[in-house]
Amino acid sequence: MRTFFTQFVGYIVASFALLSTSVGLCAEDRFNQIPIKIQPFVEQNEIAGAVMLVATKERVLHLSAVGQSDLGSDRKMKVDDLFWIASMTKPMTAVALAILKDERRLSFDDPIEKYLPEFGHEWVIKDKDSDTLALVQAARPITLRDGLTHTSGLGEYPVTDPHWTLAEMTKIAAREPLRFQPGSRWEYSTAGIDALGRVIEVVSGMSFAEFMQKRIFDPLGMKNTTFWLTPAQEKRFAHNYRRNAETGSLEEAAIAYMYGGAITDHARPPLGGAGLFSTAESQLEANRTLSPGTFGHGGAHGTGSWADPKRGIVYVLMIQRAGLSNPDNSPVRKAYQDAVAEALALTTPAAKP
Repeated sequence: MRTFFTQFVGYIVASFALLSTSVGLCAEDRFNQIPIKIQPFVEQNEIAGAVMLVATKERVLHLSAVGQSDLGSDRKMKVDDLFWIASMTKPMTAVALAILKDERRLSFDDPIEKYLPEFGHEWVIKDKDSDTLALVQAARPITLRDGLTHTSGLGEYPVTDPHWTLAEMTKIAAREPLRFQPGSRWEYSTAGIDALGRVIEVVSGMSFAEFMQKRIFDPLGMKNTTFWLTPAQEKRFAHNYRRNAETGSLEEAAIAYMYGGAITDHARPPLGGAGLFSTAESQLEANRTLSPGTFGHGGAHGTGSWADPKRGIVYVLMIQRAGLSNPDNSPVRKAYQDAVAEALALTTPAAKP
């Protein structure tokens, strides 16, 4: 855990030094096939558009955009457009928790009920059918480490409201029985990461959004990373689309994790599991073309970033497409990574990044 978070924070710090790099200087001929390889997905109505970035710790090697960010207004996709990055929020929440751990204000092995009493005396589903639900008491408390590693047993929200607070969202998650005994197996839980955001509030004495802003976004110059878009940022928002299987066309789709709220609505809670919006450059953070030891995270609608320590390369792909059967293994993502791999293979020893 310690090693991962140290790597992750270092990766974020190094990447944001690149924000002062001129876009006009970053595109190199050997990477010119990247947008060419992604453009057919736009023409085939698989995606409306995309932003692609490749970088080292020192500089941006490639940054380009294809397609459109808003089909309704025919707005062309730009490299500084904002995307809902969905579950790419999770690693940032983990970094925030790790900051408090490094300050010795909590331990990853603390029970979550130490900070959120609603998680005391949890029950676990033993048997379930259409008519009955048999429960047993949890063998041990859920720890913060369980939440970080998706081994808590927590499920997702049975009901939601766009204007519940983070504290209220957490209480809703806590009242549901666990799907399995804490620590006994792995199962993805966005609500579990949201609960860690609430722990950060309790420990820090700040709102989760305030902590993220003051301790991560401001120090790293992440001016385009936010839980709520401003009216100016909304004009640069890459709209979300879903492909109509019958007509083959793209239709605008709501972002499910907003639970009915608007992207500019500050009454929505800042959720650590999937609440952030960001740009491709701000993500200077599956796959057969990446080296062993590569790490990163993806989002539900196709955004993703990876850091390859062996090659010293950061990859970012931003698309906004609902309904992908597997965002971590989509044809668009594979085409992007193949194109980058081909470009890197063309690098001569004297011109390596």
